[in-house]
Amino acid sequence: RHHRELRHKRQLNNKHEPKFGHSEYQAEVKENIPVQTSIIQ
Repeated sequence: RHHRELRHKRQLNNKHEPKFGHSEYQAEVKENIPVQTSIIQ
């Protein structure tokens, strides 16, 4: 089973920061998924 761990932590210094419901998201992503696949909804 091939996968990679993806973590995103929002930056607080962005003037036009997007709105997120949480300060951190975590997901496992398979290495062979198609480009532009939605990972977290």
